[in-house]
Amino acid sequence: MSNELLRNLTTKAQRHKDMKVFEPLSAEVESVGKMIVDAALKVHRTLGPGLLESVYELCLAHELRRRSVRLESRVKLPIVTKV
Repeated sequence: MSNELLRNLTTKAQRHKDMKVFEPLSAEVESVGKMIVDAALKVHRTLGPGLLESVYELCLAHELRRRSVRLESRVKLPIVTKV
């Protein structure tokens, strides 16, 4: 085995060892996430590529509301930075 290949394998093993383990998502969060992804794919498949992001945003909001998801678009959030 070459030194470069061995070094590469060692680096990958180290990265794997240092990975954080996260708690699994609740069934409710998993379900909502799947519904959002499904709605986004439906919108994209229906409209196709090449439109402005704002068009996809409006259509996704419409599709989610059609699925009885309450949502707000373009919500203003405070941004806090360290000076």
